[in-house]
Amino acid sequence: MRRTLLTWFVLLVLPAALSASEDWPMRWRVYADQRAGIAFRYPYSYFIPDQYVGELVRDRRSEVMLVERVIDGKKVQVAMETRRRGVDVRVFTSASADLPADLQGAELGVIGSALAGKGRVGVVFTWKPYDYYAAVTKRPHADPKWAPPGVQAQIGEWVGGGRDGGACALIVRSGDRVSGLVLSGLATADDNQDIIDSFEVLALPKGSKERITWREGLLKRQLVIGPKGAPVKATPAKVGSWTDAWEAETRHYHITTQVSPARLIEYAAYLEGLYAVYHSTYDPDSVPAFKMEIHVFATQSDFVAAAADNGINVTASTGGFFVPSLMSIFVFQEMPSGWSSDFTVEKVLAHECSHQFLHCTCNGSSHVPTWINEGLAVYFESGLFRNGRFELQPPRSRIALLKTLYTTRKATLRPLAKYLDHYGPIEPEEYGEVYAMTHFWIFGAKEGRKRFRLFWQALKDQENGTAAFERIFMADMIKAQGGRDPALAKWQEMLLTYVVQQLK
Repeated sequence: MRRTLLTWFVLLVLPAALSASEDWPMRWRVYADQRAGIAFRYPYSYFIPDQYVGELVRDRRSEVMLVERVIDGKKVQVAMETRRRGVDVRVFTSASADLPADLQGAELGVIGSALAGKGRVGVVFTWKPYDYYAAVTKRPHADPKWAPPGVQAQIGEWVGGGRDGGACALIVRSGDRVSGLVLSGLATADDNQDIIDSFEVLALPKGSKERITWREGLLKRQLVIGPKGAPVKATPAKVGSWTDAWEAETRHYHITTQVSPARLIEYAAYLEGLYAVYHSTYDPDSVPAFKMEIHVFATQSDFVAAAADNGINVTASTGGFFVPSLMSIFVFQEMPSGWSSDFTVEKVLAHECSHQFLHCTCNGSSHVPTWINEGLAVYFESGLFRNGRFELQPPRSRIALLKTLYTTRKATLRPLAKYLDHYGPIEPEEYGEVYAMTHFWIFGAKEGRKRFRLFWQALKDQENGTAAFERIFMADMIKAQGGRDPALAKWQEMLLTYVVQQLK
C-alpha cells in the first residue's frame, strides 16, 4: 500500500542547548522590525522568550551553583538550580519625538545610556563613534550605495563587577528615530561584536514602496546567499551538503536549502504567496519581528539526520514538522520511494506553515486543540500556486478516503468528545476527519462563519480552545438535545451526513 501524505504538528520541546555539529550548522536567524526600519541577525541557538518582544537569551538552561548543605550530619556540596538567566540581547527603538523631555536634542551617547541602561542603577556606558558605513566587505548592508544616508551610530560598553560581566550596546540614529541593541557581556564576549555588526537600517530602493533588508534586495535581483556569505546567481545546481547550503530572505521568511539556488527562488515566491493567504484567513492583530524559519533538506535521510542533530527525533512517516520555540520548519524535497504523489514539499510547506502562522497569530498554540490546528492546516495543504498567487483547493484524496470510511463504519474514526480536549498527535486517516469537522462548523452549521469568528478571536485572546468551543458552538446544541452526550451524538449524525452528501 502506497503511503499518503503523513505530516502532523508536534509540539517539540528541545533540549536545553542545541548541538553545534559541523555537519548540520544552522544559519543565523533574522530579526526585522519593519515599523522601526531596523534588522539584525543572531545565532540560531539563541532562544526567543516571547515572539512579540525583541529579546533573546543565549542559553535556556538555568544556572547551577554549588551550595553547602548538612546531610546526615555531614557537610556536602549540593548542585542547586538557580533562576534562569536574564535577557542577553534586547532591542530598543523610539521615535525622537517620543523620547523623554530631558533627552530631546541630547547627544546620541546620552540617549543610548538611557535606553540601554533602562533605569538600572550604577550602569554607566562609555561611548565611542561607530562608523556605520565602514567594513562593507563584511557588512554589505552598510555600503553607501545601498544603505540610507545620514546614519549616525555609537557603540558603548559598561564594565560590570563581580559575577556581572558587564554589557555592550549600539545606538543608531536614522531620520527621526533612534534604535539599537544592548547585549550582556562586553563586545568581545560570545557573538556580541558580530551581532552588532549585523545591525542594519532598512533601505528604500528606487521604485520600492517598502523599506527592505539588503538580503531582500538580493532576492528581488534573483540572487541568493552562497555558503561563503556572498551573493550568487539563482541557477540550477547539484545538491550539495548542508554546510554548502544556500539561503534567501523574503519579507517574512528566512529560508535555507541544500537543493539548489534556483529551487530556493521558487520556495521564496511560494512562501510569500502562502503568507498572503494565511494573513487574510487568520487575521493576526500583529506579526512578530522575528522572521519565520524554513529549512528544506534534499532527502529524507538528510532531514532525519539534521533533526537528530538538533535534538529532535522523527519517525519514518514524518514529512515535516514545526518547532514552535524556534518558529522553525523542517521539510525535505525528494519524495521517498513508495510514497504517493500526495507528498510534495509544497504540500508539506503549506501544511506546516499554517501551524507556524497560527502559532504567531495566537501568540502560542498550546491552548489550541489539535483538531482545529490540523483541520486548518489540511485546509491549506492542497492549494495551487499559480501566477504568483496561492489558490485554495479541497484535499480531495483525504475527502474521498473519509467518505469511504464513513459509508462503511457509520461512525466517526475517533469519538468526537475525544477530539475536543486532545492536544497531541493524531492518526494519518484522522487528518481528513479534522478537516471535515472544521469545514462543517464553518460552512455547514447554522451561523457557522459568525461563530467561527468568535471562536477565532477567543483563540487569539488565548482562551482555552476546548472551553471556547463548548461555549460558542456546543452550548445551544446541548440545550436543544437535553445534554452533552445527546448533543455529541447529534453532531456525529450531522457530520456523517455532511461528509457523505455535501463535502467535495
